[in-house]
Amino acid sequence: MTVTAPELNVVGTSPIRHDGVDKVTGHAVFGVDVQIPGMLHAQVLRSPHAHARITHIDTSLAEALPGVLATMTSADMPLTPAVGPQAFGNAIRLKAMNVLARDKALYHGHAVAAVAATSPHIETFAQRPLALEGGAALAPSPCGRGLG
Repeated sequence: MTVTAPELNVVGTSPIRHDGVDKVTGHAVFGVDVQIPGMLHAQVLRSPHAHARITHIDTSLAEALPGVLATMTSADMPLTPAVGPQAFGNAIRLKAMNVLARDKALYHGHAVAAVAATSPHIETFAQRPLALEGGAALAPSPCGRGLG
């Protein structure tokens, strides 16, 4: 008895792209193109160093800019105290410790602070004071791998 392979009608063919013409001509609407009244834009400041100690982040300059509605650092996020054996297995606590870097940026690109503003241009400008203060405060650990 010989078994024959079924004929494939998808592999090796070009799919029909129904939105191809809209994308190529620039008429397609993407999520970034949507503007809703009252919409806020957010920007996240990320660590330029891996295993960097965070000594201080001053958000007052960014908050003073017109159009900046909120800034956020790990100090703004509550962290439940580690009590008992279930503290280390608590998934919510572990996630809260890693959402924004607390005392140390664990990896390159770890989120350190966030800014919400009425315009994407304002939020990018608001990151500059944070980046200057954070950049000076984000010092690589002296042990090289941050084990100290």
